[in-house]
Amino acid sequence: MKKLEKILMYVVPLTFLVSTLYYRQQIKSQERNYGRAIQDYLDDIRSEGL
Repeated sequence: MKKLEKILMYVVPLTFLVSTLYYRQQIKSQERNYGRAIQDYLDDIRSEGL
């Protein structure tokens, strides 16, 4: 039982850290896509001459 507790003590924080980093990366890429979409939209408006 002690060994399992020791393993969990290391595994849980690591899992949390990895998932946090992954989640942050996802948000960053979504923001980048969103920014690109806005930029394309603005370029379209400009090219239409509105």
